[in-house]
Order: sequence, then C-alpha cells, then structure tokens
Amino acid sequence: MTRNVKLPDELLTHISLPEASQNLNAAYKKLRVRDSMDYPVMGTAVALRLTEKTIDEIQIAITGTGTTPFIYDEITAQFKGDTLTPELIVQISNEVMEEVQPYRNVHFSPQYRKAMVGVYLQRLLTDLSKPKTATN
Repeated sequence: MTRNVKLPDELLTHISLPEASQNLNAAYKKLRVRDSMDYPVMGTAVALRLTEKTIDEIQIAITGTGTTPFIYDEITAQFKGDTLTPELIVQISNEVMEEVQPYRNVHFSPQYRKAMVGVYLQRLLTDLSKPKTATN
C-alpha cells in the first residue's frame, strides 16, 4: 500500500482537520512576470488567527527573495495579543520588508521586490483581517 495515494477502487469519505487549524486564516500571494507563468519572483504567505481583532497567532513567510523561503517568527511574535488595526498592518509589513534582503535575479530589481514585500503583506493582512462571509 502506498501512503497518500488513492487506489481506483477507493473512495474518500471524510477529511479531518486538526483543532489547531480552527479559525486559522491563511493566504499566499505571488509576484510574477506574467499571469500565465507560475514561477514567483517573490511570494508572501500569511497565517493569521484572530479573536475579534486581537492577534492570537501570526506567521509570515517570504519566498523568492533568497535561496530558500524564510519565516519571520522573531518579528511576528511581538504582535501577538495586539489589536490588528490598519496602522499595525503597515507596521508589521514595514518591519518584515526591512529585514528582507533580495538577491539579484533577471526579472525585477532587488529594491522593487523588497518594496513589493511590504505592499503584498499589507494586502494579505488587510484581506485576512476582514470578517468571513459566504462570499469570501
């Protein structure tokens, strides 16, 4: 039996999510040369758990700026327990952006990709902070 491979005569009947994933909202946004190309020249990932507007958990990862993805736990840890406001979204985004040191590649300059880290993080955090409805 091969793990994680469904055989032709098998049927998936349910999926169980760990309790830790309850109320956790996450999103990923990538900067790329063109929409038809999946390879990101910079990517931002955010996982956010809120109680009302209070940050219970936040994780941010940036891809495509170095040789491996990087998680910014040291920066995000200081914001746990804070109220997520538009001003705090800007502060979080700026602090992560300042730490990013993009390497040079052929698509976009390091300075541009660094600036886009802040822009994309603000967009993701703003979207994830909105109350969930049937349409989002």
